[in-house]
Amino acid sequence: MEERKRSRGKSVDDGGDDEAELMESGERTVRKGTVRGATAKARTAIVSQAVGYRIEGGGLDADSQHPAASSSSSPAPGTIIDDVFDLEGKDNDYKFYQTKFFNQEHHNLLCKDSEIGPCCVSLIHSAAKGRYRALVRTPQGNRRMTVKDDDVKPAWWRKLFRMGPSLNEVVKTLDPALPANLRHIKADDLPAKILTIEEKQMIRGFKFGILYAKEGQTKEDEMFANAMENEALFKKGDEFKQFFYTKLLNAERASYCAPILGNKLTRTRTALLKDLAESYM
Repeated sequence: MEERKRSRGKSVDDGGDDEAELMESGERTVRKGTVRGATAKARTAIVSQAVGYRIEGGGLDADSQHPAASSSSSPAPGTIIDDVFDLEGKDNDYKFYQTKFFNQEHHNLLCKDSEIGPCCVSLIHSAAKGRYRALVRTPQGNRRMTVKDDDVKPAWWRKLFRMGPSLNEVVKTLDPALPANLRHIKADDLPAKILTIEEKQMIRGFKFGILYAKEGQTKEDEMFANAMENEALFKKGDEFKQFFYTKLLNAERASYCAPILGNKLTRTRTALLKDLAESYM
């Protein structure tokens, strides 16, 4: 599992409360695939993405501040799902917003123009845990963050009247680089609109195939011509999971990090966030 990054009480929030449940769900999804074939010395994975998984942070490396940054920069052996891409857990901000914010008392702040482009920040406070949780959306990607109550310093006059910190003071503590012109929007229908935006950035499933090759076979026609009635090479379990996720997710992630697609994703997020802000400002 990845280590949570911390700085001055702030951390990247991985949504760990429901991570185990989501990971289990992800395994069940993968195991719905049917694997046919036989023992072979060489094997090739042919993957076709009809619909895929949530795309985040195209073109940015693991040290940048976007959802992929919640993964450790040096994947440890045996933790392929956590350190490459989590289909239904840490990288699913639709599920994260739905379970951690939606239908709960929280705050949404918007700005339609800033140095980093349009921005939307969702904040929720947990008195029991003494912290704020945030989901920060920018054209560059989403970030999950937390900050402890003690690290947020309210203005002196708010202290004088025993008032808590303002929302903008919380945001500034989370990241001083976030826009100063964020406005608190109290519209009742805004959470549903935000959930819709997260949903639009999701792709809902996978179609995949695994093609087995005998030693020396390099062409698809040769592989498709194999007639083997033996038991499947991979049964349910870690061996299949690691092989499948390694081939699939590393290939998909490499394509999403390509500059051309990264630019397209940035433009898409910019348009979605700008339309959202203009609807309420």
